[in-house]
Amino acid sequence: MSTSSALGDRGFRPETFTPLPALPPHAELDDPIDLASLLRRCLDDVTFCGMILHKFAARSADQLAALERALESGNAIELAREAHTLQGVAANMGALAMRARADDLERAARAGDLSAARKLYAAARGEVDRCRLAVPELLLRLAH
Repeated sequence: MSTSSALGDRGFRPETFTPLPALPPHAELDDPIDLASLLRRCLDDVTFCGMILHKFAARSADQLAALERALESGNAIELAREAHTLQGVAANMGALAMRARADDLERAARAGDLSAARKLYAAARGEVDRCRLAVPELLLRLAH
């Protein structure tokens, strides 16, 4: 079964895949997670915000492993699903670069372009790692 038919006729075609534009250069220098935005989403509940950050840090390796399994098995449907989940996590945390990279990965998977997806996975993984490494500092900021 081809990837296109496996995904159904939803208009996802490899020839129509276009990655999101790159973020402005200064965006990469900022915190990978917008703490103020996350805190607002948590209704200014510092404890809840901290729990969200802890959960992300604890679960990020499992999320990456799920993406890797889908890539290794060539399962574009599962890859798209896992990338979409990562995109939602990133959006909820205010991790804009991670969200953009997860969106690129999801779109490539939905288009059935596993070659592009492999390259985009590396960028998404880099953003996940960058966010995970920022968590301890963000937790310190929340405590003060």
